[in-house]
Amino acid sequence: LEQTYNPDAQQDGFVKLDARLALQADPFEFAIVGRNLTNRITGNHAFGTPFAPTIISKYNDPPRTILLTARI
Repeated sequence: LEQTYNPDAQQDGFVKLDARLALQADPFEFAIVGRNLTNRITGNHAFGTPFAPTIISKYNDPPRTILLTARI
């Protein structure tokens, strides 16, 4: 996750599962959308913390998210 390949910023391999189920009846569409259904905690960026050289800070991706959508 870090440009310097620091081993403290390493992340193991993972799989995330997303799904979308929709019901369409013109002109309406209703859908349920699930993101990160496996609820894996993963990061998307890491960096050395300023003024604390031994600490690595990480940005985490969002956890499991379930959305309901409607469209006309």
